[in-house]
Amino acid sequence: MEMEPSTDGTAADERIYETVRRRIDGCSYKFIFGNVTWHSNDGHLTLRGCVPSFYLKQVLQELLHGIERVKLIINSVDVVSSTGMSSERSDNRGLCPNHFHKRDLSMIQLKRAYDEPDSQDGFRVLVEPYWPRDLGEKDAKFDQWLKEVAPSAELHQRFGQHPNVAKWAEFEQCYRAELQEKHKSIKFLHAKSLEGVLTLIHAAHDEDHSSAAVLKRFLEESATNPASN
Repeated sequence: MEMEPSTDGTAADERIYETVRRRIDGCSYKFIFGNVTWHSNDGHLTLRGCVPSFYLKQVLQELLHGIERVKLIINSVDVVSSTGMSSERSDNRGLCPNHFHKRDLSMIQLKRAYDEPDSQDGFRVLVEPYWPRDLGEKDAKFDQWLKEVAPSAELHQRFGQHPNVAKWAEFEQCYRAELQEKHKSIKFLHAKSLEGVLTLIHAAHDEDHSSAAVLKRFLEESATNPASN
């Protein structure tokens, strides 16, 4: 993480620099915010650089909100696509030295309920509507059971607990429609993913065709496009 030199070198600006550095280094997206530089002059904090989504630009703004002696945050960070082109500018000034890829944005992973927990799992949340079969409570190491975000009972009756491949496209469309209305649960999961790794726990045998996989994609897409949620 590089910092631009202060124009006046005041003690207040030096404290602002240090606070910004600590907050960025301590957040889950520090590897993405490594392309951001900042400059403080008389309490005016200017941010420059690039991030891969408007959502992350907003995250950066919120991350630095409330710093003592900062009167104004000027967020001049560009939003740059995976091709390196800025979505905010039409000329070459929008180019970013480091290209971003979708996998860089994801702090969300999937794991079966029957697999052993790992120290890298972060926050483990069960996203099944029913308790996994044959799993004893003493063997369940979940931080939370979020039944509210799972497919509804109506979808469960219509497609079964684990929809087969033939009905997958229809199920995914219906479940995504439900997720659009689960604002509180989606907001909670987004917040947890910002704190660190978020592991969605499921009981499906076919992970690629599980409701947890749909949920993971929905969370990643809505994170890069807040208007979709």
